[in-house]
Amino acid sequence: MTAEAFLECLDRKGRQQCTLDDAMQLAEIVATWTEAQRRKLSKTVVEMTRVGRDVGFYSSSAYHMLHLAVLAVGPLAAAKRVDSFYHFETAAIKILSDRRPDWLDQWVALQMSKKYPAISWWMFRELLRNGTCSKPSSDDYIRFLVSLSGDVDPYRPGPRDVPRGSFRRSEYLQQNPEFIEDLWRFFEIETSIFLTYFQPEVLTTNAADGNAPEGWCATLIRLGELGLMDRQRLLTATLRALGSSFSANALTSFARFFESLNATPEELAAAQTVFGELLANRASHVVKFSLEQLTNLQKLGLLDGPAFLAAAPAVFAVKPKGQPLMVLAIATKLAKDQPDLVPEIANLAIEALSHDSSDVQASALKMLAGWQARLHRDHASELQAKLPGIAASVRPRGEALIAALGVTAEDDSLPSPAPSISLEEFQSRASAVPERWLSASGFNAALTAATSDSCFTGASFNVSEISVLTSCAPIVPIETVDELLDAVAHALEELDSGDELERILDGISRLGSERPADFELRAKPLVQRLVANRRDNWRGLLGLGMHPKLPQLLLRWLGSPEVVQYKQMEDPRALPKFIERRLREIEARLAAGRSRSLLCAPTHQHGWLDPLVFVARLQATTTPRTADLLQALIRLAPDHRAAALESARDLPDDWGAAVRYALGGPPPTEFIESDERFSLWLAAGRSRQAFGPLTDLALAGGPSRETIIAEPTFAWQAIDRNPASRWSSTMTLKLSINPGLPRAEENALRPTLAIREDNLHNWANFGVEWSKAWLIPLWPANLDAVLAEGVRQLRVRIDEPASTFEPNYVYLQPLLRPDVSWSELSWLAIWLALLSKDSSSRGMAIDVLITGIEDGRAQLQFDVLAKLATGEWFKLNRLADAGREVARVSPRHAWWWAELLQRFLAQLATWPTEAHHLLTLLLELLSELQLSLNAEFRSTFESRTVTGKSAKVLKSILALQAKPNSAARQQAHSLALETALSRAERWAAGSL
Repeated sequence: MTAEAFLECLDRKGRQQCTLDDAMQLAEIVATWTEAQRRKLSKTVVEMTRVGRDVGFYSSSAYHMLHLAVLAVGPLAAAKRVDSFYHFETAAIKILSDRRPDWLDQWVALQMSKKYPAISWWMFRELLRNGTCSKPSSDDYIRFLVSLSGDVDPYRPGPRDVPRGSFRRSEYLQQNPEFIEDLWRFFEIETSIFLTYFQPEVLTTNAADGNAPEGWCATLIRLGELGLMDRQRLLTATLRALGSSFSANALTSFARFFESLNATPEELAAAQTVFGELLANRASHVVKFSLEQLTNLQKLGLLDGPAFLAAAPAVFAVKPKGQPLMVLAIATKLAKDQPDLVPEIANLAIEALSHDSSDVQASALKMLAGWQARLHRDHASELQAKLPGIAASVRPRGEALIAALGVTAEDDSLPSPAPSISLEEFQSRASAVPERWLSASGFNAALTAATSDSCFTGASFNVSEISVLTSCAPIVPIETVDELLDAVAHALEELDSGDELERILDGISRLGSERPADFELRAKPLVQRLVANRRDNWRGLLGLGMHPKLPQLLLRWLGSPEVVQYKQMEDPRALPKFIERRLREIEARLAAGRSRSLLCAPTHQHGWLDPLVFVARLQATTTPRTADLLQALIRLAPDHRAAALESARDLPDDWGAAVRYALGGPPPTEFIESDERFSLWLAAGRSRQAFGPLTDLALAGGPSRETIIAEPTFAWQAIDRNPASRWSSTMTLKLSINPGLPRAEENALRPTLAIREDNLHNWANFGVEWSKAWLIPLWPANLDAVLAEGVRQLRVRIDEPASTFEPNYVYLQPLLRPDVSWSELSWLAIWLALLSKDSSSRGMAIDVLITGIEDGRAQLQFDVLAKLATGEWFKLNRLADAGREVARVSPRHAWWWAELLQRFLAQLATWPTEAHHLLTLLLELLSELQLSLNAEFRSTFESRTVTGKSAKVLKSILALQAKPNSAARQQAHSLALETALSRAERWAAGSL
């Protein structure tokens, strides 16, 4: 067979649908070729494959024929890029078996390391059987072994050794015993071995479904029954795996597998030492598994009491309360069976008092009270040392037990009371601060709360009326081309914030025409990175979510001879169009060789622009570009506006008048017909007034623009899930805009509307952190649109874990800023994140709430929480866990949560069965603060019909008696006054 025949086959088949016969013909052509003959065609085939990849016919059979050709004549470097053979595996086996390249073992190992290998198990086995390749020893091979399925996939035609629908791995491995020893490595490395086809009730043959393959769990059990795998070794290997650093899902699978082995009493007793060691595991579900096995041993009368007591204290380091309660239950039964162990068991109960849960502490104290006659003074001393860490709701029991043991509680064992706060000292400091700042910061309200010994419920303020620049660090512009190149290089790999991207854009605008001697040399690797367009780094500029115009702008500045056209779908949204217009204006400036600072380049963090700097930039230009000016207007800080207005008095034309209006000047006095001109005045109005209808623009807008000048607000409603939907968690909340926005092309020049319009469409929003963070500094005075987008994304992950693809915690980060007043959407985002299973968003919400309560911005928004509770998906235990974590920060936080819980529970028409989670937390907080239930809500609480644990806790709450001037409440008042007064002093130091 000649090279011409080979190329003719590829060319001819490249224009039509290829079949397995065509692939086999290609294999026959090259069957007897030498490596020298193959090398002659190598470059040609590799180039044909590259062209095919560029035109994008990945799924065509002709493309897979090209992959076969690469295996036939190409080098390893080209073979590494082979990703699929479609249904041509038989031909691939023949090609590789005839050629036997010296790189085949390396290539097979590489394929097994991929998420989607090009080879199947059947193809690998055939290559192994005929001696073409060797069996790898890597971990990737073991993970590949999990895919062993006998190749019964109906989408893979070709010779198969078992009928479809009847494959059993255990039977296959009996016929191929050379793979059985490899199975032991399932217990040593992370695989998905038990995550597929594992049903606890169907462990052997899955006979109920003739088309269901035998799961790995059943396979291993069956091999153990046949004596092909040692049963004792299976038990030991499983327990060893449970003590390893596998993922939580894998550990759960191993625990279930051990249970499915149905260990005999003798086997359980032999493993008792291992169960004790697993009690120190960091995974709470592994600890639970071990305790369940130890409980079984206790029921069988085989529990080694001293060994259990030696290992059990480690369980009290586990955060959930279920496992510590299981330990105490086992210990209680052990005390009855072996009374001589009571002193040691008492030590265990005292150790349990170090756990955070009041239920665990109460259970431990109950045990100790039952053994009071067996306790001695050493136990009392140890108990006294634990007393300060015991929850306030159960501490009296500990004090009573200590007194019963004849030991007087020492004053220094408990926290000393805080000195009474000096209101006169705070009032003296406040006398030097203007009243407007004292009122806005909440100091006056905090002072009133301290005087009446009531909870300070927070304060709100208008961001347009305060000095925001006093809390924001200045942004240092990029000064040199070298610095700009370094910034872009770093940003391609990792972009720190939206502010950093704005620094880069401003640097390109100011320094774009400068070309140092080594510019081309330094720019070359950046150009290569951009041209390659490999989106394998989610933290850099090339991550998913990148605007396609951005790399084109960078390439233009770097001097790339050919600007790559990045593929993109037509995006009907106005916001991407506005961003594109901004980038095009910078690109046009580059093309014209004009260097100038961007009008909209932020001067301070979070997108804020000092009005004085803005006016100075305007005075240095003749005709400002539209998108640049619009963006600058909505970034103007409230600071220095009066002085900036004075400086702007001579700015010419209509845009000068609009700038003066933004800074406090007069509004337009006539109807503005041009949409572009009106968009300029609209941005100026939103710069001046971020919230509420722009009544000043009613005349200029006319009747046709009433919706535009009104404030579009976000309405939301909690709705029940659709139980029939697999993705029912996405249906937990409905978000809408009122009044509705027109989907008009002109919104591309109305950025404040474009941000809102983005929320009208249910677009997937996978993206890296910076691409979401870039939305935040677009309009720093009004974050509702960004928060609405965050709400839409957070609702999807209510019951989903954290995801790198959806870093939704980014939406909450702006709420950490000290001068961001929280709106209803802010609270909605906070509560959704707190109720979420997404640990990243949940952790950020906790941090936000801790910060907001401390500085007084967190008002008691129980209405939002009560409205959310109307959905069936509301998890009270998650709310209680988050509240407990926030409340432990300080008495101020504890009081805030106690007040919130009372108002929230009083708002609910009926209490769900899980109400005990919140009631238990409320009892702990009120006890710590030495408060009784608020008189305003007592009748509501008394009228609630509850049973079980909720009834017991409610009875304890109603019985609480308040104590005057408690140390905890004094400290809470002091914290509230200090933070509010410090904010007022900082604002007063600024200048508006």
